[in-house]
Amino acid sequence: MRRADWDPGRAVRFAAAVLARALRADAPAAASLAARAAGRAARQTGQVDTAVRYLRQAVELAGQVEPRPLAVELAGEARIPLSAALLHLGRPERALDEIDEAVRQLGSLAALFGGVEGQAGDDRAGEDRAGERDGSGRRAGLARARGQRADLLRQIGRPGEALAEFQVAIPLLRASGAEVDLQRSLVNRGIAYTELHAFADAEADLLEADRLARALGRQLAVGIIAENLGYLEIMRGDVPAALAHLERAEQIIGEHRGQLGPVFADRSELLLSAGVCAEAREAALAAITEFERHRRRLLVPGARLFLAQAALLDNDPPAALVQARLARRAFARQGRAEWAACASLVVVRAELATRDDRATLDGRDDAGVRLSMTVRELERMVDTLARAGWPAAALEARLVAARVAGLRGRAADRRRHLELARTAARRGATAPAALRARGWYAEALLRRDGGDRRGAAGAARAGLRVLDEHAASLGATDLRVHSAVHRAELSELGLRMAFDGGGPAAVFEWAERGRASRLLRRAVLPAEDPELAGLLAELRATIAEIDRGRPDPVAQVRTATPTADRGRPRLTQRQVALERRIRDHIRLHPVRGSSAPAAPVSLAQLTDTLGGRALVEFVQLDGELHALVLVDGRLRRRPLGPASVPAGLVQRLSHALRRLARADGGPWGVGAPATGTAPGVDEAAGRSRPGARPAASRDAAVALLTDAARRLDEVLLGQVPEIESRPLVVVPTGPLHSVPWSVLPSRAGRPVTVAPSATLWHTASTAAHVPGTAMVAAGPGLPGAREEATAIAAIHGVEPLLDDAATADAVLAGLAKADVAHLAAHGTLTTDNPLFSTLRLHGGPLVVYDVERLATVPRTVVLASCDSGRSMVHTGDELLGLAATFIARGAAELVASVVPVPDGATAPLMIALHRGLAAGVPAPVALAEAQRELRDRSPAGLAAAAGFVTLGGESHAAR
Repeated sequence: MRRADWDPGRAVRFAAAVLARALRADAPAAASLAARAAGRAARQTGQVDTAVRYLRQAVELAGQVEPRPLAVELAGEARIPLSAALLHLGRPERALDEIDEAVRQLGSLAALFGGVEGQAGDDRAGEDRAGERDGSGRRAGLARARGQRADLLRQIGRPGEALAEFQVAIPLLRASGAEVDLQRSLVNRGIAYTELHAFADAEADLLEADRLARALGRQLAVGIIAENLGYLEIMRGDVPAALAHLERAEQIIGEHRGQLGPVFADRSELLLSAGVCAEAREAALAAITEFERHRRRLLVPGARLFLAQAALLDNDPPAALVQARLARRAFARQGRAEWAACASLVVVRAELATRDDRATLDGRDDAGVRLSMTVRELERMVDTLARAGWPAAALEARLVAARVAGLRGRAADRRRHLELARTAARRGATAPAALRARGWYAEALLRRDGGDRRGAAGAARAGLRVLDEHAASLGATDLRVHSAVHRAELSELGLRMAFDGGGPAAVFEWAERGRASRLLRRAVLPAEDPELAGLLAELRATIAEIDRGRPDPVAQVRTATPTADRGRPRLTQRQVALERRIRDHIRLHPVRGSSAPAAPVSLAQLTDTLGGRALVEFVQLDGELHALVLVDGRLRRRPLGPASVPAGLVQRLSHALRRLARADGGPWGVGAPATGTAPGVDEAAGRSRPGARPAASRDAAVALLTDAARRLDEVLLGQVPEIESRPLVVVPTGPLHSVPWSVLPSRAGRPVTVAPSATLWHTASTAAHVPGTAMVAAGPGLPGAREEATAIAAIHGVEPLLDDAATADAVLAGLAKADVAHLAAHGTLTTDNPLFSTLRLHGGPLVVYDVERLATVPRTVVLASCDSGRSMVHTGDELLGLAATFIARGAAELVASVVPVPDGATAPLMIALHRGLAAGVPAPVALAEAQRELRDRSPAGLAAAAGFVTLGGESHAAR
């Protein structure tokens, strides 16, 4: 039996051989024991159907045994693992029948013998069960059965009943000395405590189980316990701690060839809690694949539920609906009412996500969409989740029920649900932050419904404070960015109330509270982290090796799967694995200087900093775009119409500039991307190469550009005449982050600064800076970059980093000391994880994570490569990318392109820009002057001038 635990693969074959010999010898007791061992081992290796056959055979053979007490004992012991195997196959009712019969059989035996070992125990010579040497084997058997019944109840969603059963089983196991079974039951009770949010009790059980497993040499069990400690921390809301446990669990379980499906499922749930939807979907799919491969049908619908939740978070309601319905049907077949209610909750949320909130009393809206649940079914779902003891699910169900009640005009039902939901706001600080924040959201809704808008705004602010304090503890940039999804509804509620009953100042406050909060923190990765430095160096070397195998950069852009050497797939797999190790390492380790974001800048402070400039902050609500315009201390709000109109024009503008760049030269973006063929890599990697294109193509591109720019100018700025010809500070939202503002007719030749928030612009523009030296570098493979860097270095009186001197280490060392930096290199925006976006340098690229390790960055940064100013825009206008990271690290002003630009005309623009910078001119002014000088020379000059924008703030330090 012990071999079935620590070497199940060999145990199946060994037990099968023993079974065959015992059958030939007509020894049913030995045969029953062998069949039970084979079944247990088969289940451990994922052969669950085989396990059921062996275990049923063990029960049948037990019926042939004499004396009768021994037969009863052998049958009862076999039914324990049989029930577990049936549960894994998704047959909980049959599993419950088997374990109930085992409890009855072993209970009657224990009562008959009073727990004293007798003849039947003497006949179990082959079993060698650890911890049963104290003469209480039958009492231990009953305790095992009660423990298995408890865990079965827990797994089918009845944690309260499970806990009561554990309270009987665990004292029996302690008394019998059955340490292995005690360890298992402690783990399972720890999970039950976790599900009931009794975290201290859960941790005590799991840590005791860990000590027992280590003492017994059960390393696979140590890995499983680590996984459940991760689950505990997920429920407690400690993301870094949960990641640490799950990473350790995956390593240990993988080393011992255990099943990794539960680790992947926990990882999906963890990433969901942090709002990292793409990775959560990936982990959920991996869990489903593992569970199906090992025939663990009971666990498949749970992973599908995570997949549905991740799809919903990823703004994919149709996919969420499909997966949630599949999960609900599976839970219903398994008789797991509580879990079916969880799936129903996701179904309703997905249905609501496709609606326009105009429901009538019967659940229809004007578009004819129907909710799949009646009022009575919705109430039953809420009650089921509340009785299950799952506070987070119950709270979310009450919020959904309140929303539906409001849509259907049932004011009393709405108030009842919100009153119950708001109690979560007052839970102690040990309760998960997201749970407390959702309680504050319910409180804000209640106060708003009651006409107390001021109180509602205060409750929304309280919820945001809870989330901001929690986000500061996350450390890792991507986790903090994605955690903004939890802020979205609170921010939107505050913004909606400001629109409904407040003036422009209230709208400004909530617009600022809802955007780019992570860029206002100064979190820095530990500079002295040898493990991280080694991983980044290994990643650089791997990418460089991939690049060496790339035959033709033009073919690289034109084909989706470029020709590669035979080792390329292996190298790409290594790259992906390294990226995950780096990402997880950073998430696991604390950062320096992380804090809650700054409060929104006051209008008085902002007015003083703006001086003669104008500020336009764009705000979107319910698909409508608005502009907040601050000029000479007066704030106005201007409605601009549907947000879809400028979004479409931005796409046309970008397309026109890409055509113009191609018209000036060969295919734009032909530099080889620095991240190989990893998924999610943007193909716009470098600057356009010179070549020959027909004049007609250039003329068509110019005409398209002129028309799109004129129309976009009219939509965005045509209705705010008070900005006149002033220098402009723009705070975009959504796709407006990609606008090349200098091409708009009203902004031609005039300074424009693009900031993620007005608060950040104020902070960057008022920060003290000490003048220093310049750092100039040119990466490989970019035509004209060497000459460009040489000319710019001469302007600043420094030596450039060229050729093999321009390594990532050398550039990072220069960035840490410089006041001004210019980097001319191929750039890559990695869309699925922008923190692996790169600048291509000699010997391997510089990645965003490298920049995050810098304690200080230059005051002024110029990134002379295509799309280097683009960032991925997430919920709450949170930005991820190279430019956003330099700003987050403290760069006051950053010049970069938001579209592809042609090489031939970019160098003159950059040289003119640096002449202005060297003369002490702020970057927005210097760039505007350089653009005005260059744009009228040729279509190429227009394309180069148009592509660059100034991001961040405006520095006034003397040079």
